[in-house]
Amino acid sequence: IFPYSVCVSGGVLVTVVYEAEVLDLEGYSVEANGSASGGQTLRAKWNATNTATLSFAGETGSYRVTVIAVDENDGRSNLSFSLNGVPISTTVLDQDIGGPTSPAAFVTIDFGVVDLVAGDELTFSGNVDAGEYARLDLIELMNVGDFDPLPSAGDDSASTDAETPVD
Repeated sequence: IFPYSVCVSGGVLVTVVYEAEVLDLEGYSVEANGSASGGQTLRAKWNATNTATLSFAGETGSYRVTVIAVDENDGRSNLSFSLNGVPISTTVLDQDIGGPTSPAAFVTIDFGVVDLVAGDELTFSGNVDAGEYARLDLIELMNVGDFDPLPSAGDDSASTDAETPVD
């Protein structure tokens, strides 16, 4: 699975973003959505197991897991995140802030920080409620390990060959 975008700082992987539609899907279908990144979202099916699974192939470390989902105004669907089959977190989409193509309905859900190694399976599950289809747009993994993503100032003094200070 190829990421949508990768951010590297000082040779350290910082953030990897995946379009949800490139994940391994069960139940979920891909639908056009002009407000979504890449123009598509996942849509859960009624009375089905709806999962989108990512096999992690990045660097070992601690990552904050977030998703961009569509929180519609006509139901209370839920999204769950599990790691290697172990449930981590579930959230209910119930903000009533717009329809499935409204940019305002695209919300960020923070599933917390997990430790990942290559081969880990991250699974996102959605259940339909009323007219809300647990739509997913993006998955973001942000490295939160011990590194300084910004360069430090260091020694910025200067001198001439005559070793006199330069202002």
